[in-house]
Parts: sequence; structure tokens; C-alpha cells
Amino acid sequence: MSRSERREHWELLPGAGLGPLRFGMSPAEVADALRVSEPQELVGGPYAQEDFADGVKVFYDAGKLACIALDAVTGPQVLLAGFALAGRDPEQAHQFLLDCAGEHGSCLLYTFDDSLALTDLGVLLRSLEDHPFCSLLG
Repeated sequence: MSRSERREHWELLPGAGLGPLRFGMSPAEVADALRVSEPQELVGGPYAQEDFADGVKVFYDAGKLACIALDAVTGPQVLLAGFALAGRDPEQAHQFLLDCAGEHGSCLLYTFDDSLALTDLGVLLRSLEDHPFCSLLG
């Protein structure tokens, strides 16, 4: 069995959340959804951040879940309309997102490091070799 097959598969629900997580959840609700008693690490500040096992990182705004970031190598596999956004050639994922944008009239944004974002879906797909991840904003 490949590493990708052992990973959980989380479907992206644009504007709502990802897998068991929903934007607007409290930290306790996030921990419950991830079936843990507490995060591995909690970082305070204006946007509190919690790091969980298996490459899951969440950010809160005013105590409510506002962003989910997943490590593309160790985190759950992110699916959008059944298409896996990680664990493949990054160009394939970029092309899929470009095709989605063209079909649905989505707004595209390229960041300074050439990461691709579909702002209306809240998806940022980074393909940096030293730290690939997928982020979702609520």
C-alpha cells in the first residue's frame, strides 16, 4: 500500500470547511472533530494557531476556525470534486485548479513564490519543495 493510500482523504467544501472541520468552530470543537484531547502545540497571538499530528495546522480569528493548513506530504489528502490536490506532480494540481477557475469563473491569484490560489474557494496550493502544503481559508 502506498503512503498516499494510507492517508485520510478529506473533501474540500468551498466556504464551509474541509473533512471533519468547519469554519467557525471553536478550539474545543476542532479538537473533538479531530478526535484529540489537545493540540501538539498552541501558538498565541492575534491569530491563534494550533498544530495537530499528521500535518494538520489550524488558525483562529476571534476564537473561531478561520484557516486550515495541511502538509501536502504528511497531512490528509485534500480532494476537490474527487481530484487529489497533493501527492502528485504539482503541475497537475495547478492545471486542475486553472481548469476549475476557467469553468466556474473563479478568481485566480499567484503569490510571490508562484503558489496558486483560487480566492473564491479559499484554496492556496503551495508547491515549494521544502514545505508543500494546502491552505483553506474560511
